[in-house]
Amino acid sequence: MSVDIPQGSLKRLRTFFLAWALTGLGGLAGALIGGRVGKQWFFDGGLAGGVIGLALGLAIATRRGWLPIRDRAGALIGGVVGFTIAAPISMAHFDNPITPLAACALVAAGVLLGIGIARGLRGGK
Repeated sequence: MSVDIPQGSLKRLRTFFLAWALTGLGGLAGALIGGRVGKQWFFDGGLAGGVIGLALGLAIATRRGWLPIRDRAGALIGGVVGFTIAAPISMAHFDNPITPLAACALVAAGVLLGIGIARGLRGGK
């Protein structure tokens, strides 16, 4: 028995996980690098690294054909909104690895929500 999954669903799922992973890795790398400078730089580095990771993830998704270029701006805005919610949660619970991982799902959900809102504003195109 085989199940046919629509190709668009797989592309959105790939984009979701790519945004999740690269935002988390970027945030972690930025926080670790910033933390070597000082406590405030730990948070600032995490923010910068996470946004860079998100942008990189969306660029890769676009290049691979998972994310249409017309949806990239909405995805970025939605991801950044999700990241502004996720970042303080992640930083407050940085000693627990599960919470930052789960918080990165907010970024990926923001990406998909941003795509949906952008498409809605364009009339579903």
